[in-house]
Amino acid sequence: FGHAYAGAVGICLVLLVAYVPTALRQIIIQGLTGTGDWRPRILAQGVALVTFAAVVWPLAQMLGLLGIPTGLLIANSAALAYLLVFLRRRLALSFRDCWGLRPTTVKSLWWHGRALMRGAGPVGANG
Repeated sequence: FGHAYAGAVGICLVLLVAYVPTALRQIIIQGLTGTGDWRPRILAQGVALVTFAAVVWPLAQMLGLLGIPTGLLIANSAALAYLLVFLRRRLALSFRDCWGLRPTTVKSLWWHGRALMRGAGPVGANG
């Protein structure tokens, strides 16, 4: 797109990074639906909303348009931190358990992925 969109590159990169805590927060919130405990889900959304409202104006004053996605990153990171503390305290999960990736998990994904790729061929190719 050239130079016309050069100013959007930084904003897009911050939005890309901001998506990580946003997605993790939503995964945890959806997972907590099965527990029947609505408080941490509502509180996490509230933490994100209040934090965003508190930081977006000062960040926009300092960083201009880049302050808005930066505020989104901070707000969703705060909500994610709240949820991780909740999981650690209430459900006795370690931070490592919350992350979910361990060497055995990566190894298992690798082998299953390879098996899927080997089995994926034209329809009828395997018999």
